[in-house]
Amino acid sequence: MFNCRLYLKIFSFILMICLISSCTNEITNNSDLQSLEIEDTYIQYDNVGMLTARVDFVVGSPINELLGVDVQFELPNGDIFKELLYDDGTNGDVEPNNGSYNLKKELILNNLIYDVSFFAYTENDTLIKLNQLVVGNYLPKINQVCMPELYTINEMESDTFYVYTSIIDTSGVDDIRSVKLELKRLQGYEIGSLQNGVCEWEESVDQDYIDYDIYLEVIPEYSLDSNCNLINGGIPNNYVYVTPLVIDSFSECGPHGPISFKYIVEDYSGNIDTSIRELLICHPGECE
Repeated sequence: MFNCRLYLKIFSFILMICLISSCTNEITNNSDLQSLEIEDTYIQYDNVGMLTARVDFVVGSPINELLGVDVQFELPNGDIFKELLYDDGTNGDVEPNNGSYNLKKELILNNLIYDVSFFAYTENDTLIKLNQLVVGNYLPKINQVCMPELYTINEMESDTFYVYTSIIDTSGVDDIRSVKLELKRLQGYEIGSLQNGVCEWEESVDQDYIDYDIYLEVIPEYSLDSNCNLINGGIPNNYVYVTPLVIDSFSECGPHGPISFKYIVEDYSGNIDTSIRELLICHPGECE
């Protein structure tokens, strides 16, 4: 009787271990499964009224769990309309069942900025990716220029100062083709040259602005405050551009006098905005 009970206890213990092991394996296997994840979204509306939208999923995502994918547009008054995306080789989808959901459709959209949401539905979850669609031609505008009004050159060494401008473009930074700077030397501006070991200056005046191929570069995720301080954190549709300018020292016969700066922003549609500022360059002790 004692042995029988012992065997029964051993059998029960082994059975319990097997059950625990089975549950553990099941939990481990479930944790190894990759979850559904959106990798990228794309949306565009061209000037002939064609809407193109796409949702790509991370490689290895369980696409078979998807019940549907759509894109929803929110109007300024709060109304929402949606369009379905496809992975069956129709409606603008080129390759069926490859995990890339697409839509290509002629659609009439008003000139607005639409808040766009991509939705991917499964039985137990809904994935959402936010985007924005700009419909219409929005002109770029120079919002702010930050540069000195007076600058005294260094006595012995060449110096560098920076000029900044902020650009507003509702169509986004990708719509900005270039931000550049042209210069015009005004009456009274003098350039120097070394003659027999001594600097001599003579007036040099431009009749028009000269293109020296000075391009400003965008600084992502930064903005300018009202005092021209560069601060971390971007402002929607407002982009900061900067370029360094090198100026010769007094001992190198550096220039002095008034000069005009013309900032030019151009988008890919050929729209242009300009802003003009003047700078007075001084020799040491000249403008004190």
